[in-house]
Amino acid sequence: MLKRVLAGALLGVAVLVPATAWADSPAVPVVPIAEASSQPAGSPGEGFLAKSAIIYMGARSAPYLSGRDNADAPIYVDDVLEISVCNPDSKLCPVVHREDFSENCTAAGPKPIPPLFIGGFLHSGMNQVVFTLRDLCGQNRGSSGLYLSGAGVITGNETPPDDCAGNPLKYFGGAMLSPIVDQSVTDPGVGDDHKVHGTGLATVNQKLNCSAQVQMRLETRVCNRFGYLCNPKTIATTGWESLPSSGIVSRDLTGDCRSGVDSYRVQVQVLWATWDGFVDGTVVPEMSTHSEAVQADGDAGWVKLKC
Repeated sequence: MLKRVLAGALLGVAVLVPATAWADSPAVPVVPIAEASSQPAGSPGEGFLAKSAIIYMGARSAPYLSGRDNADAPIYVDDVLEISVCNPDSKLCPVVHREDFSENCTAAGPKPIPPLFIGGFLHSGMNQVVFTLRDLCGQNRGSSGLYLSGAGVITGNETPPDDCAGNPLKYFGGAMLSPIVDQSVTDPGVGDDHKVHGTGLATVNQKLNCSAQVQMRLETRVCNRFGYLCNPKTIATTGWESLPSSGIVSRDLTGDCRSGVDSYRVQVQVLWATWDGFVDGTVVPEMSTHSEAVQADGDAGWVKLKC
């Protein structure tokens, strides 16, 4: 799911488009997706890893998923790789490609394929992409090393928060602006430890406002004895964190799984304050608080899980 907190109409994001294809560049942008691994599987069909990345798709972009960071090794997953692309105009991150390395559990083991070009699954401009590894056949789960590399791949390392302390100009100037943040979540799932796991992400394009904070929560849905008057209950949280100046904030959440079938979701919320002027006849600042959440209401984003 994806939701953008927009600044004023006059603000924009400057994007540096790679000038050459990745193969011709000595500095290849790389985002590790998964380490090579193999371990006993849990329940067939469950996802055991989800990783998000940002890709700019332009005329010279060439993003590949490969087994090595220089895109020259095959890949495999035991058993299924799903690639989802978040729609910037909605809250949905539909699966755009599914690769079954087990041939529907008929192969003796996962069958590797050459490095996978994923540019054909993306739209022009910025894309938020989620890679999900899923077991299908039981027995074992794992993958080769998986690396996303090539022109257009955004490494997304977090930069430190803006130094607002002792800088009144930055603090009060930023207090009139709103942060530019993309929020997304992966659907929660039950792990081998019988706990609920989910991931929240916030892609900070520009912080702008010194007060901007983010909180990520894993929630379950609690209703009355008749199944009505339902409300979210937090079972794991990051607490409030100051947004970095830019980059991807990714936090994994783990919470207890309730016995039986219940609903769970991941929530990402951004909070900031703006200066609206002064209280009439005084020099006391008048502030407003703003909040944006990827799950806009109490009925959105729930996934039923059985424990």
